[in-house]
Amino acid sequence: MVHSVNRRNLLKWSSAMGGVAVLPLASGISAESDSAKEAGRLGGIFAVADNVTPMNAANLTPLLLPVAEKVTEYAQQLNSDVSFINRRNIVTKKVDEAREKVAAMLGIDDSEDLAFVRNTSEANSVINNGLVLGQGDEVLLWNQNHPTNFHSWSYRQKRHGFTLREVLLPAEITSSQQIIDAFVSRLTPKTRVVTFTELSNISGLRIPAKALCSAIHAYNPDIFVHVDGAQSWGCLDVNLSDMGCDSFSSSGHKWFMGPRGTGILYVNKKWASRIWPNTLGYDFLMEYPLEELPETAKRFECIGQRDVAPYAAIGDCVDLYNQLGGSQKIEQRIQSLTQYAIQALDEVGVSVKTPTATENGRSLGHGVVIADLQSSLSVYGAFLALHNEGIASAFVSGVQVCCDPQSQVPSEDLPTYLRLSPHIYNSESDIDRAVATIKRIQTSKFEIVKEVVRFL
Repeated sequence: MVHSVNRRNLLKWSSAMGGVAVLPLASGISAESDSAKEAGRLGGIFAVADNVTPMNAANLTPLLLPVAEKVTEYAQQLNSDVSFINRRNIVTKKVDEAREKVAAMLGIDDSEDLAFVRNTSEANSVINNGLVLGQGDEVLLWNQNHPTNFHSWSYRQKRHGFTLREVLLPAEITSSQQIIDAFVSRLTPKTRVVTFTELSNISGLRIPAKALCSAIHAYNPDIFVHVDGAQSWGCLDVNLSDMGCDSFSSSGHKWFMGPRGTGILYVNKKWASRIWPNTLGYDFLMEYPLEELPETAKRFECIGQRDVAPYAAIGDCVDLYNQLGGSQKIEQRIQSLTQYAIQALDEVGVSVKTPTATENGRSLGHGVVIADLQSSLSVYGAFLALHNEGIASAFVSGVQVCCDPQSQVPSEDLPTYLRLSPHIYNSESDIDRAVATIKRIQTSKFEIVKEVVRFL
């Protein structure tokens, strides 16, 4: 069974998001916040089965159902008339409109600085392979970067001979200044690129992106700063003009709850013409740059034939996202759920690796809750138990995130933790169910065996 869409449910959900449900918890755990459950996915805007509870937004979210319907509608329009004229009309109307809306949402002054790509990985690859680097140059990486923004640099380094340097942060982060100092201390006159993930998918640590970009550019304004925002778009209130980064990447299928197979790449116009595209083919209008490449981020959209419908629906997704409260309120609701989960886990004796320190009323940990169950066996058992209960989660083994119990079993040789990443479609009672399951698993190894048998 899935939930139907209707205007009354949408208004009900929007009303709840505008009220107590989106307010951060001032103290303790407020039962009132659970009004989000009644108005959330049960309100009819997510096609989620009744026996399924998604709590893995850091990997994948359910697509907003009205947006899914728009993707189908635009696909039908394209199928009904496959002429380039019809395609051009849809691109010039809906895709360009979507670009404007995303630019406004992310605080991008000029929408020409925004390219639509297929995901964060592709956007990161544009930066990784497009910047001119060679022997004597240095690239500084955070060791919690996603593989497409960490290991990918190693592959390129083997071809071009530049030097890679890493930033390792202290085990316990209590202030933003610790983070900034750790990065700046690793800069040298040879540093050409610094790249970091704004919100870590393996710790939940939120990097102070604006302050860090400012500190790096104060050291050397010519250093290129790339921010991986895979966990940012839709989860944080992002303003790229204010942030001051040189490029920013993200995906539509995570916290934004948008069409799968869509992503974005922002590139400051002062840098765009100095970055070479990975692929050269037709652009959205099926035109090839015969004489010269665009001077803006649109040069990274020349990737050949693609499905236009999901990109056309991005604008509709922005509209619905704003109806649900917009970036500020949704960030507040996610923070409220994060704090609730951390406290609930603490009450059953489970320690959390996600930073809990706050600055200016904002936590350094956000969205991603990392639970330490003391052993890989307990983590795997809890992951399977949650799956068996219909709750989608993940586990972190070393620096790798695993969401499929058949793809990898945790190793006792690596630090392994359970990951929960609740979103606005979740409620406090969803978290209570997850925590109760985790607590049960920790009572005995027999409970773990039972869950393995249930899964098999």
